[in-house]
Amino acid sequence: MAMADGYGLFWNSNSGDRKYDAQSFEKWLKKFFTSGVFEGDLQVLASSGMTVQVQTGYSNVNGKVGLFESATNVTLSAANSRYPRVDTIIIERNDVNRVIQIDKVTGAYTGENPQPTAPIWDETQGIYQLVLAQIYVGAGVSSISQEDITDKRADTDVCGYIAGTVNEMDFSQFTAQFEQYFAGFKAGTLADVTQWFADRKNKFETWQSGQETALAAWQENREDNYEAWYSMQRTSFLNWVREMQEAMGEDPSSAIIALTQELDERLGLLEHMVIQNDITCPITDDDGALLVCDDDSALLAEMSYKMA
Repeated sequence: MAMADGYGLFWNSNSGDRKYDAQSFEKWLKKFFTSGVFEGDLQVLASSGMTVQVQTGYSNVNGKVGLFESATNVTLSAANSRYPRVDTIIIERNDVNRVIQIDKVTGAYTGENPQPTAPIWDETQGIYQLVLAQIYVGAGVSSISQEDITDKRADTDVCGYIAGTVNEMDFSQFTAQFEQYFAGFKAGTLADVTQWFADRKNKFETWQSGQETALAAWQENREDNYEAWYSMQRTSFLNWVREMQEAMGEDPSSAIIALTQELDERLGLLEHMVIQNDITCPITDDDGALLVCDDDSALLAEMSYKMA
């Protein structure tokens, strides 16, 4: 079975059978190092006036290594008197000139809200740019402060840190699939929850309506019972008043005095019988009829209680 030839790196040459060039190293580095800068390298700091300073560091630009062993000063163009702009500090790989260098890109004047110029990544031109920082150049300013500088080294859209020796796995397909699943799950769950709340609301409103009806009936029943009780009590009171009026006649004061005198006499008789041990009482037959004498006077019995 025939086997396909592979492309292997690296062996020492044996009679000139192994020849390697810069492209060989580039192909090798592309698989082991992502484009970007190492963390902590090539920070852009404000210096003096319109000058900023790029610190030392190491970069990898699509397989080509850029090593800057000393700090690099970059002087920005003078500010516009009316409009602000956003400049970018870049690392540029230029295959035509065969160089990797630190440079600046002066931003365009687009009004009060300027936007930075996008970096170039063009294999046809052989130009690849990484953005180290964006610098806001205000209208009429004569110097740059650190707060005007936005560090873009960690932004993978324009630069990125070389955090690993190989590209990280692309989970975009899994992410898209999960997001689609989650969107469906979310929609279904939202519908279920919405229906659940609607059912609970309908049941509560039905229960509430029943309670209101029961309360209204209970209140009406209590009112009817109260009115009946009040009417009965009023009638009873009026009857008592009428009976009292009838008992007292036209002269209530005299009737009350006579009644009081009668009660006093009765109390006096009771006190006499108890204190004097002289008790008399009428005699009745078995049917409760009062026994009387020939002169129709009541037949009385005299009694006394035994002293201890």
